[in-house]
Amino acid sequence: MLSLIKCEFVKLKRRKIIYAVFLSAMLFPAGLSLLLKMPRFAGRYGSPAELYDELYISSVGFGIQFLLPVVLGILSSVLFFTERDNDTFKALRTVPVTSRQLVLAKIGVLMISSVLYAFVTHLTIAIFGSMFFTYNDCPGYALLTLCNGIFIAMGTLPLVILNVTVARTYVFSVLLTIFYTVISFFIIPLYPVVPKIVYQIVPITTTTFWTAGILGKIGKVNLELYGAELRDAIPSTLNMCIYMAIVGTVSAIVMVKLYERWEN
Repeated sequence: MLSLIKCEFVKLKRRKIIYAVFLSAMLFPAGLSLLLKMPRFAGRYGSPAELYDELYISSVGFGIQFLLPVVLGILSSVLFFTERDNDTFKALRTVPVTSRQLVLAKIGVLMISSVLYAFVTHLTIAIFGSMFFTYNDCPGYALLTLCNGIFIAMGTLPLVILNVTVARTYVFSVLLTIFYTVISFFIIPLYPVVPKIVYQIVPITTTTFWTAGILGKIGKVNLELYGAELRDAIPSTLNMCIYMAIVGTVSAIVMVKLYERWEN
């Protein structure tokens, strides 16, 4: 399995896309640092430590929860379209690699890429936050960033299924990815009026609410300002882990079945 994952990363390296993934992880932390440094925005916060907290929260919200699903959607298109575009499904039958192994290797690449993306994002926040403001990283920040990377990767797998079944071109795949992400974010401010089940079944939206809950517990966000509706929308960490595990498992099974059908 490790050899298959390594081979998939080699494919991405040849296309230079893996470098774009990590560069995109720096986009929002760097841009938001410059934005928050401007007097018009910096004056809204009482101290450099508060600016660092705002940089972290905004970078996770926009950089991981918004941009990362788009990046993973594009990455998955490259991973899962390679055999189809090059017509190599028949050639794969000559090597001792099953559809299940191939799909799990590709999912493994997405998971690893997502975790590395989250790590680069966190590192960029620490660097730019220390340069422009003051280092105010709390122990929970690193773990929260890592969990966001894992949850977003798991929550993007249903989108991968749509990409490999509905999308026939890379352009359509990118548009579908952007649409999925925008809809997920569009639901978030509607939590007071939208039925609870709606935003609970959308993985990206659920991750956003869970993150808000954790930030509230560590004292970085005052959830009382948003009313009881927001507190009711926040899932527990246990429920979050169970839900994402179910989403990931079901998505993997569906993708294995799809690959077996394509091979035949």
